[in-house]
Parts: sequence; structure tokens; C-alpha cells
Amino acid sequence: MKISLRRIRSVCLLIAVCFCTSFLSFTVLNQPASASATSDPITITSQTATVSFPKRIDFQMSASDSSAAITQATLFIMFENGGYQQRTVTITSGRTVAAHWLEGTGGDNFHNPGTAVSYYWDLQDSAQHVHTDQPHHFTLIDTRFTWRHLAQGLLQVNWYNHPTSFGQVLLSKANSSLTHISQILGSGLKRSITLWIYASPADFQGSLPPGSYEWVGGIAFPQDNTAFISVESTDDVTLVRDMPHEMTHLLFHQITSQGIFAPRWFDEGLAVYNQIFHEPDMGFRFQRALNGQALLLLDNIAQEFPANADQAYLAYAESWKLLDYMYTTFGRAKMNRLISAINNPQTDFNQDMQQTLGEDQHHLENQWHIALHQPPTLTPQEMVTPTAQPALQVQPRMPAVTDNTTPIFTVLGIVLILGALGGIVIIFSVSSRRRQKEWAVEAASQIIASSMADPARGQPGSQAPYTHPAAYMPPSQWSGPPPPAPGQPRLPAYFNAGNPPPNSWAAPPSTPPVGPYAPGSQGAQPDQGWLAPPQNGSDGRPVLPPFSPGQEYMGNRENQPGRQAPQD
Repeated sequence: MKISLRRIRSVCLLIAVCFCTSFLSFTVLNQPASASATSDPITITSQTATVSFPKRIDFQMSASDSSAAITQATLFIMFENGGYQQRTVTITSGRTVAAHWLEGTGGDNFHNPGTAVSYYWDLQDSAQHVHTDQPHHFTLIDTRFTWRHLAQGLLQVNWYNHPTSFGQVLLSKANSSLTHISQILGSGLKRSITLWIYASPADFQGSLPPGSYEWVGGIAFPQDNTAFISVESTDDVTLVRDMPHEMTHLLFHQITSQGIFAPRWFDEGLAVYNQIFHEPDMGFRFQRALNGQALLLLDNIAQEFPANADQAYLAYAESWKLLDYMYTTFGRAKMNRLISAINNPQTDFNQDMQQTLGEDQHHLENQWHIALHQPPTLTPQEMVTPTAQPALQVQPRMPAVTDNTTPIFTVLGIVLILGALGGIVIIFSVSSRRRQKEWAVEAASQIIASSMADPARGQPGSQAPYTHPAAYMPPSQWSGPPPPAPGQPRLPAYFNAGNPPPNSWAAPPSTPPVGPYAPGSQGAQPDQGWLAPPQNGSDGRPVLPPFSPGQEYMGNRENQPGRQAPQD
């Protein structure tokens, strides 16, 4: 037994020694590698990014290496609006290096003021050590001027060359505009926005991307939540025209940021609609297009506006007038629901309009043209659209109840039914036989009597041919106006509460139409707007009388079309 115990002890001791030796060896052998992996001999001692708008950004960096010579330097630049650059920077290899890179920001690499920029350096030395620095962030600004700023809530205004009182007026005007726009669009700001106010149109033009149209008077960048306008004094008309215009773009794009696409005419129409001031030239340009029946088709201004200044001005005027018509016809509540629906990524703009207004773009455009006494944009066949059918009301199913007496009652019911049917058959058979006997007796009597009265006639005399009685015609089920005559177009009726649905034919009223776009009208009439079916000319198109809208509000200051503020 002693020998066995000694052997067991020896084996246990050997196992313990081997385990300890293996553990110590693993620790010792792996310690240098772990230290090598976690140590970073490269250190960035300084770095700067200096903006010289609009030409360049100057990136500079200094670094040192405690163990080897730095051989490579790479600069990564990321712009918030989508730009990304990777620049390999030439350096002189050594334990201490300096790197310098000039990033041009002109031409295709232009980035507007207010763009957020991130950058970081990546360095490598001859011993294969790699150092990746943490990202640094700054905002690209127009360094030609010394900016001042004020903020309230999610709104910030920036200006220069004016005292603090000027900035306070800017902020007050911007807040008032924002309150009004939020009511019209049905929602407020979700993220902060920044307004950059230039002191002159010339300064503003210097901030625009290369190739911008000369008629641009204000610009918004929704992806950056920034807008730019020029304001020369606190009574400048741009505070009540361009400022609310560009702010509408920013708020609208925040509300609909998840949506698929909103047509340009709708986007710009909202912006002009929210302007407090509209220069008379815009109304005159729209009137000229009406006189010449030269309105732009919505499909042609859904993506971009024309480059021609006159046609672009007409596009703004037309978009404004159409949005004014939509708000007047459908009301603010429905328009708010439409704008909210645009944010749905599962539907497009036409589907949003159908769901909220009951009309798609083409039928809306056709209605608007007819209201303006312009030629319709749809043929009579295209005007007819099927009305939405009411959803079927499905009654909920009642839970099944188990009843053991069901088979008994079923058999009993079958027996009773069969017995009743048998009785009916027997009664019918007996009655039929009795009736046949009566008919036979009566016929024999008539034959005998006839033979006795006119022996020459052995058969009944000739009879008039049998005619079926007139089929029963139920009274007409029409409960509304008669359908249009053949060839007459089906015209949708403009409607409000109590009026027929938009896709039904409407009989002409007994009085002339009155509405926001009727001749000689001075405003909206909520329960009017019926259209009489027009007469067709030789070319098949309706012949409509000329139309003259009411005069626009006349401001005291004349403004050229070139000062209008579009969105870029």
C-alpha cells in the first residue's frame, strides 16, 4: 500500500509542476506581444483646419514617433451634404513630421457655408505601427465677413456689419414667420435651423455655388438646415418675402424628410404662398400667361424649374396660384394632412393626394385650368374617374356554441319537411284530377251546344292571335340630375361641405358661378364654385370665356423679377 500511495503522490506532483510551468511559460511568452499590440509610439502634436471661403480649406498637422520613422500620412475629409475625400499627403519621412494639404472648395467640390465638416489623419511608420486619430468637426462659414449671431429655441440668425439691434429685429421677424408657416404646414421645427443674412445682394451672390442662375435672390439647403438671403435694412422687403420663403423650404423638408418625393411646383408653391409680401410683377406675369393660355404643365415643373428667367418666374407664380387654389378649395386641415402624408416612405405624391384630397395631380391640374377658364388638360374620357367604392362592412363572426341536440332536431326537421312535401303532392294530384274532370264536362257541353246552334261548324270559330301583355316597367330610379348628353364631357364639381363628391357630374346652376377664381370675384365663396358644362368648338375643345382675376396687393416698393428667392 505504501508503494502505491507514493506513486500516486508522485504523479499528482508531476501534474501540478507541469501545469504551473505551462501557465508561467504562456504568460512570459505572451507579455511582449501584448505590450507591443497596445502601445502606440505615434502622437499627433498639433493639427488645424483653416477655411478661406469660397476657395479652399487649409489642413495642417504635426506628429512624432518614439520608435520609428513616420512614412505615410493620409487625410480623410467628410462633408455633411455628401462629399467624401481621401487624400494621400506627401511628407518627409522621420521621427518628427509635418503635413500640409490644401483642399480646393470651388467648382464641383463646392460646399455652401453652414456645411458641417469632419476630418481625421491616418499615420503609419516603418515598423508597421498605424495611428488613426479621432475625428474632428467644424462648420464651414463664409470667412469673408465677421459674423455675429443670436438664437432663440431652434432658430439662429447670423449677420454682420450691423449692430445687435439689427440682429434682434431679424430674430423677431424670423420667429413671427416661423409661427405663421407652422400653422400653414401643420407642424413646427423638429431640428434647429440657421439663417445667414448678407448685407447686400452682391455679398449674397458671392456665396452661391458656381453656375447659379443670376436671378437667384435667396437660397435654402434643407439637408444642412440653413438658408441664405440678403437684407440691407430692417424695412427691407426681403424680410417679409425671401425670409419666409426660404424658411418654408427648411420646415417643409423637415416634416417630409422620410417621404419619397414632392414635386418642385408643390415645394415652391408652398414657399411663395407663405410669403407675407408678393410683388405685383408676379401677379402680372401669371395674368399674361392666362391671357395667352400659356400656363406651364405641372409635369414640366415637377423636377426642375426652367433656366430661362422669365419662364422660371412664371413657374413660381403658377405654383403659388395653384397652392392658393388648393388651400381655398380643400381647406387647411386637408392640406395639413396631405403634407403629413408626404412623409410616408411607402406612398408617392399622387397616392398621398388621392388619400387626403381625393384627386391626383392630373385631375387637380384639370380642375384648376377649368376654374381659371383655361383649356382643360384632360380629354373628356380622361376626366372620368371611378369613384371610390365604400368598404364592405364585414360582420364579426360569433363564437361557435356546441349543442348536442343539433342532430336530433336536424333529423326531425327533415322528416317534417318530407311529410309536408308529400301532403302537398297528394293534394295537388287530387285537385288536378278533379279539375280535369270539370274541364272535360264543360268542353263537352260547349261542343254539344255549338253543334246544335251551327251544325256546319264542327270546331270552335277562328280566334285573334294571342299577344302577351306589356311587360311591367318599374318607375325610374334616378334621384339626381340627369346624366350628360352623348359627347358632353363629364366635369368634376368643386366641393365643400354639403356639395356632391368631386368625381360626379354636376348639373349647371341656375345662377352664374361664384368662387375664388370666377370672373369678377373678390374672394372665396365656401359653398359655390359649380361649373356649367362648356360648349365644344370645331376642334372638340371647350370654348371658354376670357378670365380676369382680381388685382394683386400693390406694395409701395417696386421689385424686379430677378429678386425672387427660389430654392436651389
